[in-house]
Amino acid sequence: MLGRFSQRGDTIIEVLLAVGIFSLVAIGGMAIMNQGTNTAQRAVEITLVRQQIDAQAEALRAIHQAASRGKATQWDAITANSTNLYASQECPDSPPLNTFALDPYTATKLSNSSWYTSSAPVSAPPYAQFIEDETDPTKSQAAGIWIEMTKKDGSPTTPALYSFKINACWPGAGTNAPMRLSTIVNLYDIGFEG
Repeated sequence: MLGRFSQRGDTIIEVLLAVGIFSLVAIGGMAIMNQGTNTAQRAVEITLVRQQIDAQAEALRAIHQAASRGKATQWDAITANSTNLYASQECPDSPPLNTFALDPYTATKLSNSSWYTSSAPVSAPPYAQFIEDETDPTKSQAAGIWIEMTKKDGSPTTPALYSFKINACWPGAGTNAPMRLSTIVNLYDIGFEG
């Protein structure tokens, strides 16, 4: 017959060891879940920014098409000043010199654009985007999106080439480095008459 005192329980060391192991597993699991959530958020942001870049590219093509039909007002406005493509590698605090953004709804050059960087993520939108002001279109903004343009002069047999680099930069989820995307749209000057 066993007495009341002959039963053995877990020692304090065993309990502490079990709690420690459980804590490590729980912390590791939460870190992995957090990393997975940040990765999913970045994937969503990249998809949305690609759509914003595509909208800027389509606006460029619409302006180019309108210019080929004799309506070169916007084309003249966006091709007036060229920049050095690939000049801006970092997210700018203010619009880089001779850059612009377009209103994708009206295919017009924005008169009042603002850019943001990862240095002010509290006031910045979650990803680079065009922000439409429906009440006053002159206050519409391109947050973290800008276009650089460079021109390669043509020859008697080759038309001039305009290269537009559409840039996007925004503070990414779960990372200290800013997220960046860009694409280049090449359009030829086909002898517009405006």
